[in-house]
Amino acid sequence: MSIEHPDEVAKIMSALDSETRVRTFHLLHQGMSPKDIAEQELDYTRSGIQPYLNSFKEAGLVEVEGKKYRFTEKGEKVHELLTEFDKLHKDLNELQEFLVENPDVVPDEVLEEIERRRREQESE
Repeated sequence: MSIEHPDEVAKIMSALDSETRVRTFHLLHQGMSPKDIAEQELDYTRSGIQPYLNSFKEAGLVEVEGKKYRFTEKGEKVHELLTEFDKLHKDLNELQEFLVENPDVVPDEVLEEIERRRREQESE
């Protein structure tokens, strides 16, 4: 599998390249106004988040209708993927914590196989 549109992927990644941008994107999706996001959630000015909003538009994630931001189909999908990614990250962290606290639940054979694969990847 290859990435067929790296330029489009790069625009999306650039638009969401910081925690503040991701939070702004999510809160906008939740229906908050840019002014409320800036002032209530981020302690910014409205003009302070304008570059974020512009990059969301440039990446094709949102459209502006009057003074309202509407998510495009692409924006909806990207938000869905970010939400899934966030859940996966949480699940993996919980699994890691469980395994650290309960090392005896993983058979030695599994640990040895993981270590063998890690060594193979390092040597490639």
